[in-house]
Amino acid sequence: MALLPAPATPDLKRRIESLYRDPAVQVTVPDDLEQGSLRVLSRLLDYLGLIGLVTLSMGWIGVYYLGRRWLTLEMPGAGLLKCLGLSSGELLRLLAAKAALVMVAGILLGGAISWAGARAVFPMFVDSLPPEFKLVWSWKSTALLLLIGPFSGLLLLFEPLRACATERLCGCSILRRT
Repeated sequence: MALLPAPATPDLKRRIESLYRDPAVQVTVPDDLEQGSLRVLSRLLDYLGLIGLVTLSMGWIGVYYLGRRWLTLEMPGAGLLKCLGLSSGELLRLLAAKAALVMVAGILLGGAISWAGARAVFPMFVDSLPPEFKLVWSWKSTALLLLIGPFSGLLLLFEPLRACATERLCGCSILRRT
């Protein structure tokens, strides 16, 4: 039968600190160590949240410019559809639906890669985390991303989509430019 040390209480810590009045002496009990690791974890999560916000902002810029590039590639097809008699409203809805489909596919692919990366990396540092820490997947957050992501992307691309759909040039002249 192994002897276990008595749990350190705040009272014991105060008594030891009262014996050594020197400010250079600091008493640390296991409870303090646990609080320190939780404080480090809290700072790490704050840092990752900040990195997430910066990444999100850069992602919006990327979505805008990639959407503009995609729209440039769609111009000949849009011109042909206008030549065939598609109205500006119908063309706008078609281009918006195609853009939303591309964004949903990107969100699903990015989510799958993130999930696989987290599952691959998590075992490397699981021992340094508190025992109550668990890696969880939130289906609510995933569904929310699938709704908000394409919506915000379409908001960013609405003006370029509208400009492409209501192009004053004849669709055939758009085809001649390419």
